[in-house]
Amino acid sequence: MRLRKRNIGLAVLLAAGVSTAALAADGDQALSPGIVVEGSVAEGEETSFEVEFEAGEALQFDAIPGIATPDVDLVLMLKDSDGNTISSDDDSGSGLNPRISFFSSDDETYTLVVTAFGDDGAGDFSVITRTVENGSGAAGTATSNEIVDLGRIDGRVEQAVSIPVEGEVALSFSAEPGSYLRVFTEPRPGFISEEVDTVLSIVRGYGSENHIVDENDDGGEGLFSRVLLGPILDENLSIVVRGFAETSGSANLVVETFVPTKAVPVQITALDYAVRAELSETSPIVIHPTDRRRYTPYAIYDFADPALLRDLAASGDRLVITAKSDAFDAYLELGFDTAFGFSTVTENDDSEGSLDARIEFNPTGSPFAGDPQELNEWLGRLQIRVSGPENATGEYDIAVSREASPSR
Repeated sequence: MRLRKRNIGLAVLLAAGVSTAALAADGDQALSPGIVVEGSVAEGEETSFEVEFEAGEALQFDAIPGIATPDVDLVLMLKDSDGNTISSDDDSGSGLNPRISFFSSDDETYTLVVTAFGDDGAGDFSVITRTVENGSGAAGTATSNEIVDLGRIDGRVEQAVSIPVEGEVALSFSAEPGSYLRVFTEPRPGFISEEVDTVLSIVRGYGSENHIVDENDDGGEGLFSRVLLGPILDENLSIVVRGFAETSGSANLVVETFVPTKAVPVQITALDYAVRAELSETSPIVIHPTDRRRYTPYAIYDFADPALLRDLAASGDRLVITAKSDAFDAYLELGFDTAFGFSTVTENDDSEGSLDARIEFNPTGSPFAGDPQELNEWLGRLQIRVSGPENATGEYDIAVSREASPSR
């Protein structure tokens, strides 16, 4: 092994959170946080470094090829004091470089081994060591080596995950029956990997016989994932995290309980109504009881005065409702709430030649048109519901107006 001091570039060191003043001194063979050491590996050989962990400490090791040998395919292994390999990695870091994140529950000295793979198995490298934050759930970083138990979710639990190429990370959990959970991935602060495109799956059980309850790719921020669950039944559920299209890297997994927002109808006071509104993560949600449950944020609009629609029916005019958004594909429903959910009278997703939703409704065509009393009662219950695709959020414009029927 040979170690030497060299400036490997200010941008790389700052991105790693390491000061250029913290380069390893010549001949220093120990790794510690904030220190960059450099070495070389010969074909078929290994280069080793000692690293001392304190109990409760989590460290991340990144190996990066030297400037003179940029194509060397590096491999990292971490061994315990008995020489047993407890973690290894090839391509989980930035680009296709190796990365290992490890949590030690005891004071112990480990050995980090750097080797190379394939015919070009020789070259220079740098090893960057940094302290990382642990999740508040299971200690350390979840990897593909074992299933991590997050325990019973009551509040918010965070867990760091290291996603390998063509692999997955599995985590089990339990929750109070009837509760609701928000599961999502987010960037892991301080890591110098490229943004990993995560895919989240919620499965019943884990293994060859598992059944996918729900799955999401890009429902969170950017390329990160987001799934809503609930009401939770007394089931054995697991979370599976993988990278889309063989992307790999580190991410933070968050599982938290939430209470669904109850819908408070917005009052429409006139039939020349137009407003800009927003669907957000705090909006009430529609739970679609399909094989894989879908959760759709929505808003409800009431007619403040039932006489608005009664006068419309008496005039023979029609009600026109439009909803459009640059953030999502708006969906409109006209109907009313029941004990079994929203009963839709008419609905629209995409009007002709547009993704905007548009409903044209003539009250005289209702099933109660021949009974004025029943018609008035029925019209008095009508509501408008605006929603979008699963997890859709963003601003939208809604307009309600009256138009003369074509037959008039």
